[in-house]
Order: sequence, then C-alpha cells, then structure tokens
Amino acid sequence: MIGKPQMPVRGNSAAQKIVSVVTNAVDPVPELQRFLGHAVFINWPKGVKGTNRPWKHFTLGKMTPDYLAALKTGNIGVSLGDASEGLCAVDVDQDALVESFRKANPQLADTFQTHGRRGCVFWFRLLGPCPRSRTLKDSSGNSVGEFRSNGNQSIVWGIHPDTKNPYQWLVKKPVVKIELDSICWPTGIVNPFAPDNSPQQNLPKGDSPNGLITDGSPPLTMLGLRAVGAPAAIPAVSDLLASAIEQAVKIGSQSARRNNEASFQACLALIQIRDVADLSDMSPAERHHFAERWFQHLKSVGRINPSKTKTHYFHDIMNSIKNAKKNMKLKNPVPRAWMLAQTSPLPAEAHQFSGDKTMENLIALCYQLHLLHNGGEWFVSRNDAAKLMGLDETAGRNLSENFHVLVDCGILSIVTPYVKGKRQSTTYRYNEQAK
Repeated sequence: MIGKPQMPVRGNSAAQKIVSVVTNAVDPVPELQRFLGHAVFINWPKGVKGTNRPWKHFTLGKMTPDYLAALKTGNIGVSLGDASEGLCAVDVDQDALVESFRKANPQLADTFQTHGRRGCVFWFRLLGPCPRSRTLKDSSGNSVGEFRSNGNQSIVWGIHPDTKNPYQWLVKKPVVKIELDSICWPTGIVNPFAPDNSPQQNLPKGDSPNGLITDGSPPLTMLGLRAVGAPAAIPAVSDLLASAIEQAVKIGSQSARRNNEASFQACLALIQIRDVADLSDMSPAERHHFAERWFQHLKSVGRINPSKTKTHYFHDIMNSIKNAKKNMKLKNPVPRAWMLAQTSPLPAEAHQFSGDKTMENLIALCYQLHLLHNGGEWFVSRNDAAKLMGLDETAGRNLSENFHVLVDCGILSIVTPYVKGKRQSTTYRYNEQAK
C-alpha cells in the first residue's frame, strides 16, 4: 500500500511545502486505476516528463497486464482527454492560486490531486465532449498553468526531473465527474474558454457591457465566475434519452463548423441512435433539454459567437429538430457518413484493427461512404477525416499511412489516383469481405 502523503504546510505566503514523499518501492498501478478509472498510461524513463517517442497512438486496448507490470520501473504519464474516456486535469502552477481555485471549486476538493515542483494538479473526468487543451493565463497574459485534455499527457508517478523528488499524491480519492461549465475560474485565472480567450481588465466606473453602473470591478461573468444564482436547470429527461442526446451532440459538433449544419447533423445522429424516422415525438421538455445541451456544449468548446444570443442557437437546433428526417439526402455525404459511422456497428473489416481507435473510425467512415454511394467510388480528404475524428495535427498527417495500409490490406481500392498539379484527388472503392 502506498503511504499517505501529508498535506502541504501553508505559510504566510500560502505556498505549499511538501513535507513527506510517496515511496516508489511498490507497484502504483492498482491504486492509480482505482483513482483514475479507465486511463491510458505511458511508460517513460524514470526522472523525465517525456521523450520524442510517439505515444498518442496508445489506446486502452494496449493496457495489457504485461504492459502495466512494466510501468513501475519508470515515470508514469497519463494520456488525457478522449483517449482516457474524458480524463482531464487542471494544472495550477502558481502556489498562491491553488487555494483560490480550490475554494472556487468545492466539487474538486475531494478529487484526485497531485504535486510536482509547484502548485497542484486537479484530476477529473469530464461529462460530455473534451475540448482542446489550453494555457491558463492571468489578467496580464502570463501563464499560470494549463487545462490538459486532448493531445496532452501528464506525469502522475515517478521522479520529477527538476526536484529529483517523487511526485506527490495530495488527495488520494477517485476522480470526480463534472461538466466543463461547472469549473469556476477565480480572480487571477482568466477563463480559458471565453469566446476570445483574452485577459479581461477592470472597467472604468459607470461602464459595463450591458450599460449597468459598476464600481470598477469586472463582472463575474468576465472573470469566468458564476454569478449569484446558477443558470436555470436543464429540464429532466430519462437517462436513456439524456445519454443519446450527449452522444448526438458530440457527433454533431464534430461533423461541421457552421452551427446550422452542425446542429442538423446532431439531430440526424439522434434519429439514428434512437432508430426513429424523425424527432416529432419529442416533448417540449425533451426538445428544451436537447437545445440546452447543444448550447452548453458549443459554449464549452469556445464556438459561441459573442454577437449572437442564446436564442439564436436555440432557434437553429429547434429548426433542425423539426426538419431532420432519417433518410434525407444531403449535399455533402461525408458528415452524414461520419454520423452513421458513430451510431452503427463497426463493419467486419474493422475488427482486424481492434483496439486501434483511429483505424476503426476510419474504416467505419469509409464503409458508410461506400453505402451512401451504393457501392461505387467516393472521395474523402485526409483533413476532413482528421477533423471529424478529432485528431491533432500530427495524427492527421499520419492518416495518409492509414489509407495506404487499408489499400495494401485490400480493404480499399484506388479507383482514381492522385495526380499532383492536376487537381485530381484520390477516389476509393470499399471492398467488403465475403459474407
């Protein structure tokens, strides 16, 4: 059993001083799995935060007993975001800001927390889609930490490269599950998910964005804090429908950048998930729930236009709810194919790459394009596929290798090869395995 670390001793400066260490003489993996749940662990050499070795392709399927047994010999990193089923972390680098962040977020007081050289890392699991990682800044634009998510990893065990001391587990409890919108950003940390993600300055007395008289302090909403009186509760719906809506919202937001098109894809996804012809059976409360979750998701990933009102976004999703039908034909088949790929069983060909999420998603996308084109040839750009799958820049470039492998394995055939300088793109045909 891992010895329980003492909590930091707070001096007049409120800086944390770690007075005990966690021993590295035992296997930490069982407790890490208890605290973090499903997580992708990365085996780094002891005393480093990472190397040039690729790691973003690691999946939960790679977490075999033999792989996990080898982790205790070095530093252990954790792949964050979607790879670890929504596991994210807020790294508050400034000791003086840790307590203010903790007080502003009582829901995180009992979540798993770690410490390296300074500050504190708060670990949690997000309900809903994971946004991209962001740097935390103060009002002067100085970095004070990170919001770590997709594309990030964080060291949870081993030796810190600067202090040469073990990483600390300050609170040894399982990660809590929270909504992104529930995180409050105290004075000293600018809300990284504000539309312009820019530091907010105090206003002159008498001025405010809505014309109200102020005392010169920025409104709570400008600091990323909740004002007194939380937002109205989302109307309650059944757990089954709520889960389907969450899945549809995520799929829709990945399918297109323009809000009206993305909201339409979300509605088509919900139709597919529920296996209904349309959404005419939804009650007003259920439609309201769907619209609220759609708006809150767009807000959490920074896709709200500050010049437009909440009513505008509700109008888009409500119109889509009325007009979306299961078998309607769309001008661009790729977003629809992606939606179908996420709501249908994997094709048989995908099982050859079981555990490789990127390859499974790509095969599923290609298969649905095959069906939408009645078995004929089709085209999808590497960039479009990468955006739909939420891949980072490096993984997006590497999709070319995935396409090559699918061709070499006989799953895809090239109908029209790419010709440089002639604007001729590669078109493919999908080769189904014999039933």
